[in-house]
Amino acid sequence: MNWQNQTSPVSNPWQHKILGLLASPSAQNIELALQILSGQSQAEGLMSTVLGLALFHPQAPLRKQAARFLQQQAPEPWKKTHQHYKKNPLITKSEMHQFLHEVRQISFIDLKALMPIVLQYRRSGVFFCLEHKILPPLQVLEIIGQAQWLSLENLELTHLPEEIGQLTDLRSLNISGNLFRQVPDSLAQLQNLEQLYYHRTPLSGSALRKLQGFFPKIFADKFFMEAIGFFEERNYQEALHKINKSIQFFPGAANAWGTKGSIFQKLGFFRESIACYEQALSIRADDPALWTNLAQSYLAQNQAEAALHACQQGLQLTLVPPLASQKWLDVLYLYQGQAFFALGQKEAALQSYETALRHNPASGTVWFHKARLYTITPHSELIWSSLAEAIRINRRFWHEAQKDPLLAPHWPQAPQGLLAPRR
Repeated sequence: MNWQNQTSPVSNPWQHKILGLLASPSAQNIELALQILSGQSQAEGLMSTVLGLALFHPQAPLRKQAARFLQQQAPEPWKKTHQHYKKNPLITKSEMHQFLHEVRQISFIDLKALMPIVLQYRRSGVFFCLEHKILPPLQVLEIIGQAQWLSLENLELTHLPEEIGQLTDLRSLNISGNLFRQVPDSLAQLQNLEQLYYHRTPLSGSALRKLQGFFPKIFADKFFMEAIGFFEERNYQEALHKINKSIQFFPGAANAWGTKGSIFQKLGFFRESIACYEQALSIRADDPALWTNLAQSYLAQNQAEAALHACQQGLQLTLVPPLASQKWLDVLYLYQGQAFFALGQKEAALQSYETALRHNPASGTVWFHKARLYTITPHSELIWSSLAEAIRINRRFWHEAQKDPLLAPHWPQAPQGLLAPRR
């Protein structure tokens, strides 16, 4: 923090160094500054800063140390001022504003020296400082923020300072809970911004459009997260509406196209889901999840060759460094087995199912499809052991087996243990 370098209330380099210590977030630096000041005749220009520490520092020992300094070093008016406000804690925003209005009329208090301490420890003084132009707006913003984030939440500001555009390192900005309807054009300079919050601030339609034009990626991410929320709630129509808005703001996001593909998949529009997954893969071809979902949609469209190719692309990513990972392997081998099955390659299908089970022995779906495969092999007696394992993992396969076109004809020959439903 460098606010003491911008509006210096001190008259010489020595005082300037002491001010730097008093303004430090380090308790040790503040203690050192107060020790140095003890007995010094040059402390008069720093009394306003010390008063601020005595009233507002969050650590009681430092408040007491600053108060002792005032009692020992300060002229009588300073002592009385401190004692008066010490007995009337400045907790609410209105109390802070009343305090600032009063001290503004006290001739021996330098409000420009006091205000940085107030802002550093009590954000409730920001509105007063900006409205009455006590300090330059940029100085105020730098005092209450950090290098990469700034929160102006719930300050009830009537305008957003134009100088905010000079904080070009900002990555997060919160302007929620204020009163302004417009925003300055200088916000366009915040090209590193990744997060923007504006809830409960009554921005006009033109202000929102301006923000959307300045930060399309932020709004794309906002609508993307809303789409995910609706997707998880199985509200696929609203999810589709939100993901379309996300893509409108940022068409180059592979995750948005992938999510749109998943929404279409849930709605049963597999041709549309395939187009979305292919668009996502044209942006980012190294995502095994996209290849996995693409394979699933191809299988739903009875495009076994295309599904097999998608599986092989996904497996190549998951099995070959540097992206080697166990994630998606069981599903990719399952879909590969289904593709081989559809192409009449029984041995290759069985091998894929076995490999899938090595990666995830608890996949009831793989056991179920393995049972289906045995219906078209000479080893039909193996149907039941695979099906029994599928049912053990998930009871729904007991019902599905009786409706499946391959398993249903064999169901009357099922072992008694499978025929009797378990509760």
